[in-house]
Amino acid sequence: MPSLFSKATFRKLLSGFPKLTGDIIIYGIGGSLAQVVGLVTIPIITRILTSNEYGSVDVITAAAAYFTVLITLNLGTGLMRFYYETTGDPEHDRAQMVSSLAWFTLLFGGLVAALVALFAGGLSQMLFGSPVYGKAFTLAVASLPFAALKEIFKNVLRMQRKPVNFLAINILYALVNFALILLFVVSFKGGIEGYFWAQVISAVIAALVSAWLCRAQLGFTFSKRWFWLMAAYSLPMVPGGLFTWGMTYVNRILLTQYTSASQIAYYSMATKAAKVIELVVTAFILGWFPVFLKNINSPTFHAKMDRVFRYYFYATLTLSAVVTAFGREFFMVLAPPEYAPGVALVALLCLKQVFYASTYTYTVGITQTRKTYFVSVSTGLGVLATIGVSLLLLPAYGIFGAALADLLGTFVYALLMLLFSERLVSLNLRYAPVVLSLLGFLLLWGVSVLVQLPNPWLDALLRAGLLSAYLVFVYAIIDRGTILKKLLAALRKAAG
Repeated sequence: MPSLFSKATFRKLLSGFPKLTGDIIIYGIGGSLAQVVGLVTIPIITRILTSNEYGSVDVITAAAAYFTVLITLNLGTGLMRFYYETTGDPEHDRAQMVSSLAWFTLLFGGLVAALVALFAGGLSQMLFGSPVYGKAFTLAVASLPFAALKEIFKNVLRMQRKPVNFLAINILYALVNFALILLFVVSFKGGIEGYFWAQVISAVIAALVSAWLCRAQLGFTFSKRWFWLMAAYSLPMVPGGLFTWGMTYVNRILLTQYTSASQIAYYSMATKAAKVIELVVTAFILGWFPVFLKNINSPTFHAKMDRVFRYYFYATLTLSAVVTAFGREFFMVLAPPEYAPGVALVALLCLKQVFYASTYTYTVGITQTRKTYFVSVSTGLGVLATIGVSLLLLPAYGIFGAALADLLGTFVYALLMLLFSERLVSLNLRYAPVVLSLLGFLLLWGVSVLVQLPNPWLDALLRAGLLSAYLVFVYAIIDRGTILKKLLAALRKAAG
């Protein structure tokens, strides 16, 4: 009799689910597991660095993310878009794509990093009123070209459907980064600079290992034809990438003008608590996107999109409800009591993650027709909404206003992506179940924030009851038990 945890049993269990679900489980969950290791460092860092220092790390990371967009130019998306559309010799064409993109990224990324290093002191002065964090800025940006290379090779492994190698890179990077943070921050007392030294070394090691795993498609060659084909698809989305950075990070920059680094640290901790949802939606994207691209022109595939759309929202809102209901307990694990003001923000930031990744369930029209300028339009208007609401709310409401601005900006982006894509290719999506599940989630959040019992055990019991009621509302009333029936059928098939 095979073991419950044997490889054969696992494969049999997966065979009981639809193929798309199996792909998401294998590639998505496997890929995002490595990020869980990164969460382990948070309780350590928050207890070694002061809240001011931790908030400064978050602002530097946010600024560095801007330069990530400039270094990558979104060309990895172009690689994935054309990976299956080769002509002539597929392996030769793919090797030219990968090699061209890798060498360009390394050289161009090094140039951008060098230019930023020249003005690092000025960036520190602008954001913190002091050049003291200039070296930290230099180190943060120095890791970016190598991190970009790692992501290119990870995308290649995803398209090659090599989950073991893909997972190995993620795990390696996370474990090395964790070990180096312990070494530089804990043992050597390196503070903020030690934290970013760990980022640099981790990125270099992961880039080298991932390059070796993809060595069959990496050579000393550069194809103008393939590079410009990938660029023509990707470059129109670069403004969208910059706008996406705005929706994700602009509030960190604006908050430096309206509040203290400690308040930014509380906001950052709320984003870390919402990281659970980010891990899930990342898993979904990693597993889903290659399948999405491979079947983008299939009408029968389009007919399944309504189910994907609804099930995505049910699953992510369910997990968001769990994180919201027990947000206080998450904070107790992640950080000292000082960070507690961020608890009320967790639900908003979870919902932001849900909206952002939802675009992967309905943008068939934009992707199929290659009208990627709609991405830039949507994200541009989304970031304008984020900035507008931020300027309106930050002076009076601080980090709560920042979280609300983040959510509203992302909602504008997701809604516009839906409207544009539906005009190009109609998928006949059903919106009522999703809207009802969203309203139920907001009700759960509102009650859990406004009603707090003095006895912690009774308070936890109340929140558990709210969560149970929400689950019944979604799966027994809105979905009418359909998902549960399919899950049980899959489990029976796997067991039989």
